[in-house]
Amino acid sequence: PGPYMKTFKEERELILLSLVDVSASLQTGSGGNTKLETAALIFGMLGLAAVANNDRVGSLFFSDSIESIVSPQKGKKHVLRQISQLMSGGYEGHGSCLSAALRTAADILKSRSIVVILSDFRTTGFWKDLTILAKKHDVIAIRITDPLDRVFPQSGLIDLEDTETGESLTVYGASGRFREKYNEFWEYQRLN
Repeated sequence: PGPYMKTFKEERELILLSLVDVSASLQTGSGGNTKLETAALIFGMLGLAAVANNDRVGSLFFSDSIESIVSPQKGKKHVLRQISQLMSGGYEGHGSCLSAALRTAADILKSRSIVVILSDFRTTGFWKDLTILAKKHDVIAIRITDPLDRVFPQSGLIDLEDTETGESLTVYGASGRFREKYNEFWEYQRLN
């Protein structure tokens, strides 16, 4: 008789939990798409890839509070419902508290999981909670940006409003000095 070959197929059921920032800053954007629409697209691609791998997919939508938690389950319809819920809006918070989302994820995930964070990271004080979560789970952070986050268009007087705090400011977009400072500010934000 010839050699005997045994084929092993890994039976694994991972959990993919996406922490999606739905704060006011993600509901802005240029070029016809908001940053939230971009986050929904990424969430959908990752979720459907996980379903194809027979994994369970769940989500946690957060602003300055936890807006919604969807328990991880299998199935394409489950992912599509989450995308629909994400895009339906009606979120109460304006700001962003990533640390609360990270603590909540650590509390609800009992076994090793993959945690994807989709945010513009316009928040502070989350590093300790991120470190704690990353000790037990695989954490992937995806920063959602927009071209206006880097380059301010050359223009006249423009009234700007911070969508999260409501603070407003009038700027002169034709000022090279202002555009340079604007670019420096967002470059610093990107690197930190």
